Amino acid sequence: AVLVKAYGQKFCDELLSRWLQKYEPDDQVKNVLREWTHTYAGTTLRQHLLGLPKLIEAIQQTGLDLAWTERLAQTRGQLWLKLESQWMTLKPQARDAAWPWRSQFAAELIRSGLLLPGSTLAAEVVHQLNEGLGTHSIALLSPLLLELDKAAHAVAGWSTLRERVKQALDLSLVKALPEVGDWSMVVPVMLCQCADCRQVMTFLKSQDTASLTLAMAEARRKHILEEFRQSGLRLAMDVLRQGSPHKLRINKPANLHEKAAEQRLQYEKWRAALG
Repeated sequence: AVLVKAYGQKFCDELLSRWLQKYEPDDQVKNVLREWTHTYAGTTLRQHLLGLPKLIEAIQQTGLDLAWTERLAQTRGQLWLKLESQWMTLKPQARDAAWPWRSQFAAELIRSGLLLPGSTLAAEVVHQLNEGLGTHSIALLSPLLLELDKAAHAVAGWSTLRERVKQALDLSLVKALPEVGDWSMVVPVMLCQCADCRQVMTFLKSQDTASLTLAMAEARRKHILEEFRQSGLRLAMDVLRQGSPHKLRINKPANLHEKAAEQRLQYEKWRAALG
């Protein structure tokens, strides 16, 4: 705003164009995904991608040209869309850890679009949520819907998204809780589909047993340990150094039924709040 007063609108429009030319969304997508893959990263790029609604409100108060704000918001929206197409390249545990941030980012973009008359940003984000998320993920949008329902009810696609979330919750709630002897688990989409990983996934989906012991060479054991320690399934895995080859023992979580009951209670609360 100070620069506009000092040098005029044309000078500042050219300055913004030069800034946006340096903006590389593909590089930022790689950096964000890398931060989720390596949890040891410090203060992160993804934290700096939040806060857009407050920035828009501050810019509007200065009286700057509305086109500025729209260009900034649209650029951020394009980054979010690119990110959404890449989350499945991460291990399940990293995807789970990223979910609250992804949801917050989406909510901020919708709120930003609502602050910009004529902007299609909110509708674009809602469209992507409708198109890009499966049944499990769509149910987890319940908090976002409850937060924005009054403000965003008129956004194109919002009512469809709302119905999809309610249907996903209903599908989950119609299923009976697992009985005491039922040890079946919901397995996320795994990146590796080799024979060993598929064998473990079959065991995890099985109702009949809580433990599996596999005799296999070290390289195969290490591969399974690496894949399933990043699955978010909280499996207990250890190596029994008996015989040749040694054995890999996998145990399902002892509190599997308690966790299922907790999730059901949360889904019931969300469904009741959505009406």
